[in-house]
Amino acid sequence: MGITIILVAVTSAFPGMEGSNPIDLPTKSDLCRAKTMVPRPEYKGSHLAAANEKLNGMLLTNYPGLETQECDEFAVKEMRDVLRALFQEASSELQSQYNAADGRHPMYETLADMETDWLKRETNDVVRDAMCHEAVMWFAHHLTTAGQQRIAARLTLPLLPRVVHHDTPGETGKFYRSKLSCQQCHTGPVQPEWINDTMPLPLRNKTGLERLRECDYQYDPPCGPCEGLAGPRWGDGPDQFTPIHCKVIAFPSALPVTERAPHVYPRQGQATMRGDARMPLEPPGNSTAVNGTYVPVIGTFFLGWDTEMARHQYIRTSGSPVGGENSTVTLIAKQTIEAIKTNSSAGVMAIISQSQANPNNKTCVCVPGDAGVMHTDAFADKDPYDPLDLPASEGGLDFLGRVEVQLETMDTPLIVDHYMKAFFHLIVGADKKSPTYGLPVMLYAGFGNRFIYSDWKLGDPAKSKPELWDLPENTFCKLISPECKDLFNA
Repeated sequence: MGITIILVAVTSAFPGMEGSNPIDLPTKSDLCRAKTMVPRPEYKGSHLAAANEKLNGMLLTNYPGLETQECDEFAVKEMRDVLRALFQEASSELQSQYNAADGRHPMYETLADMETDWLKRETNDVVRDAMCHEAVMWFAHHLTTAGQQRIAARLTLPLLPRVVHHDTPGETGKFYRSKLSCQQCHTGPVQPEWINDTMPLPLRNKTGLERLRECDYQYDPPCGPCEGLAGPRWGDGPDQFTPIHCKVIAFPSALPVTERAPHVYPRQGQATMRGDARMPLEPPGNSTAVNGTYVPVIGTFFLGWDTEMARHQYIRTSGSPVGGENSTVTLIAKQTIEAIKTNSSAGVMAIISQSQANPNNKTCVCVPGDAGVMHTDAFADKDPYDPLDLPASEGGLDFLGRVEVQLETMDTPLIVDHYMKAFFHLIVGADKKSPTYGLPVMLYAGFGNRFIYSDWKLGDPAKSKPELWDLPENTFCKLISPECKDLFNA
């Protein structure tokens, strides 16, 4: 899942001011920095404010010759001067390393383009703070070591702002959020429309239900065993849902780690899937900008991981964001294990829509993955593919306790263990006498999907369905991603 915020990585050491490279070609270290998709953990944070604070410390440590100043001490006019200077020092060879889906990709082709864009903007604190983000990113990723030296000799660089404006409305808000795109991280390059994963601030409507509807690591006091599990939803409001039955069995302090149920997804298996889905489905940074609608989910979930490939598949007869209510939609996601390890590709998604009235009426398209295949070990005590490994207080895995729940799809209550990671909640069967023991029962995100799993069948689902991971036969499939041909042998 990799739903974690990263920092603009400032990873080059800052040598003395003398001896600047007169040719100003990128050094091997500069190119290595540009090609690094996942910064080291010390350059990352779980949410934007923490990320900014950590990176400011790294700026001061790694660049001792650089003069810095708090962002809020700059005027917009002064920030424009800073950006002009940085733009003119940018290395075209470094900029060429970043494709259009990379948050470090240059937004302006010429100085005139940038200054024309400024004429459309207001001159308030939000715009200034966006410019501070942009200035630090350019300094770190668009300048060679020699260029950084020249800037440090004649310029004061802003620190990243201490204030977050992710909920600012209108064009100013869009401008601000566009400058934060490099601060998100998934296992695989994130599609541009999914890049803003800034965490919303805690709900404070004080209806008495808001902490049941949504709770994440930012909440104070911390989330309790029955909080953040919600129930059937019909709107985004903190009271637009029906809370599930939930009773605390044991708080975390009363349940040693050795007595907690296993809490990973099976690498291979299938389950019935129910619940509800938000439309549109978006990352947290986008989802608060529109009012969501909610539809029931009815379908089947498949997992097919092996040593070379990560795979999952949803077949939905209801609750799909594409195809319409009278369609069965299949989504097949594939990503190589090597791509997960190197963060070099988000893999692909094949989306097949089939009319329920006329099964021969199918459409098929294969597109780049949004952010990579969900990790089966995402809620493990140690996810081998999570480079952050954050503490619970910063959005890492947290055990919230053991509870008794009764979901709307169940005839009887279940004993489950409740885990949280960032804003995702997973409950797993904790009764050793139940067939649900150690298996996912529900995955939920406040502004995302709510999937309830049942009737798990473990083992390779492709043994009984050999065509499970293939594109449909006798159906034209539009291959938009170049990787589709290789991953589907199309």
